[in-house]
Amino acid sequence: MIILGISAYDENSSACLVINGKLMCALEEARVRRCRGWAGLPVEAVRACLAYCHFDLKDLDLIAVGRDPHANLERKVSTLKGEKISLKLLKERLGFGTKLADIKKDLCAALERDISAVKARVRYVEHHKAHLAGAYLVSPFDSAVCVSLDGFGDYVSGMRALGSDNKIHDRDRCYYPHSLGMFYAGMAQFLGFGGWGGEDRLMELSRSGRPQFEAELRRLISPSPDGFYRVDESYFAHGPAAAAMFWRDRAPELPRLFSARLEGLIGRPRGANEPLEQRHADLAASAQSVFEEIFFHVLNSAYDKHRNDKLCLSGGCARNALAVGRIYTKTRFRDVFVPPAPHAGGAAIGAAYWLWNQAKGYRRSYELSNPYVGPHYDDSYVEGVLKSHGFSYKKAAEKEIYETVAGTLAGGGKVGWFQGRAPWGAWPLGGRCLLADARIPVHRELEGGGAVVKAEKAAEWFDAPRPSPFMAKALPLRPARRDQVPGLPGGPEPRVQTLSWEFNPRFYALLEAFDRRVGVPLLVSAPLLSGEPLPVTPEQALDCFEVSGASLLAINNFLVTPLRS
Repeated sequence: MIILGISAYDENSSACLVINGKLMCALEEARVRRCRGWAGLPVEAVRACLAYCHFDLKDLDLIAVGRDPHANLERKVSTLKGEKISLKLLKERLGFGTKLADIKKDLCAALERDISAVKARVRYVEHHKAHLAGAYLVSPFDSAVCVSLDGFGDYVSGMRALGSDNKIHDRDRCYYPHSLGMFYAGMAQFLGFGGWGGEDRLMELSRSGRPQFEAELRRLISPSPDGFYRVDESYFAHGPAAAAMFWRDRAPELPRLFSARLEGLIGRPRGANEPLEQRHADLAASAQSVFEEIFFHVLNSAYDKHRNDKLCLSGGCARNALAVGRIYTKTRFRDVFVPPAPHAGGAAIGAAYWLWNQAKGYRRSYELSNPYVGPHYDDSYVEGVLKSHGFSYKKAAEKEIYETVAGTLAGGGKVGWFQGRAPWGAWPLGGRCLLADARIPVHRELEGGGAVVKAEKAAEWFDAPRPSPFMAKALPLRPARRDQVPGLPGGPEPRVQTLSWEFNPRFYALLEAFDRRVGVPLLVSAPLLSGEPLPVTPEQALDCFEVSGASLLAINNFLVTPLRS
């Protein structure tokens, strides 16, 4: 059975192919379109997945969509009845449902296929069910507590359940407009980070602040007896109007989420181009602290209900590495699985596995143990691109590549690293990254990155009770090590990837060569070009490389110098 999973008309729209229960390919549309967070129908991602696996639309059996326009319909209607909404907004919401209903027709039109020849049936999976499935059903656990938290999806902002064998059951929900994700997004807007991805910048800013506004921000959102949370809507403007996210073939946008009453509580919001002051950092630290209070309230109440110490976590809130890294100290969970793409794009995989395991009843047979499930390009293709673009390059043996790259890094240079299949998810993970020596103070190009450390030495450098292969967790750097690696983005609590040879032999061999040379088993790892989607193709990688500030690019078995040199 061939299932095409799709996350459409949402941030990070994505596609994947699952064949007889195995994930064969997955890709985010943003990486093809070169537009961060791209929201729409992921036509190019679908095209790439089908081409990589040598299939056509007519070969599909099912199309699984990680949204369901009919889910929680009564709740949506009852909320809208109590609000004064414009005709424009009503058309927006009706139009969104129509676009979801037309996915098969629109895919056939975009890929120039006769719809009558495409036998695949379209099945819709409620957004948070897809999130839960995209974590638990591909996790290493036979049973686990499942939690999904984000802004909203299908009028729900949070869902908890118990996963057992191939089923997810005993689900409870928190309904929009009560939303932890929207609280955090609203505070990101208030601090001038209004574009898509502003929550990441808020989290980074929180590291340099003091939570002096906790008491005020606790008025905005508070824990509820049902184990979720409630917001005071008077501080927000995120009623039905804010639910009309602009999703038409571009980076997603949201209207203003906070009300004038919030300004009366904590002062004037920061403009996007205004300098950052200590007050802004303190507000960010306070927002992070309140976020974590609610986050851990949800997790602890889920643990109390199910008494299972394994956790599968998904949804946009699971991108908050500071909170995820503190789960072991703030809760009784002992094993945590966060998939490489916990955001909305991950619903593509979740929808496919919901159908395969939950709806069809097939036993679980696949574990998402590494993220390298995107397209791959062989040496002949790469060399052709290098020649056509006029780059100077050298084909080298593996050992020479490792030693040359390690030497360049130890000498203070930055190196681009493009190897193997494109990684799935939010972070480069040794597939499409910019590397630097952590002993050198951080460069601007590496902001937003993290540390990659040999797994067997992670505990010597970090308070790392469990592996972190997907860079989902920020972990405290041991105090005795801080002066040795002043270049780590995130300071004393960076985002960390623990790397084993089994996870990525080539990347591990590089790290080992660097460790032998300087006695430090870690590097700074960031996206190849800050602020841009990870590159998929060699052509994209070369474009990023030219403006990245790197002095060398290791792409497949080639060492490349920049044209600017």
